[in-house]
Amino acid sequence: MIPRRLRLRNFLSYRDCTVDRTGLHVAVLTGRNGDGKSALLDAMTWALWGQGRGKSEEDRIHLGQPEMQVEFEFEVDADRFVVIRKRTRGKSSGALNAFHLLPGGERVTIDGVPRATQPCAM
Repeated sequence: MIPRRLRLRNFLSYRDCTVDRTGLHVAVLTGRNGDGKSALLDAMTWALWGQGRGKSEEDRIHLGQPEMQVEFEFEVDADRFVVIRKRTRGKSSGALNAFHLLPGGERVTIDGVPRATQPCAM
């Protein structure tokens, strides 16, 4: 899997951020402690599997915000995919949408997202 684009809205320390790696072959995350490097990796993990740091999903919602959303675009072999996961504060569940991204940019919904992408019950 090759990460291509990551869009965060109210996820951990990020209010609204897009990281676009399209066209890059090598990338390095660098910065001081607390700059949000791990949060970018957590966002990818949460988008794909619903798992990340924090005692609960609500701990990942930016302080004072009602909801969070992560949109993660990645490539596997020659195929591109987009996963969008959203969580609203105070709700017991969130939303997960997965798409196959066609060469022209059209998104085709992937039905029946595997159970492995859902958070484990504690």
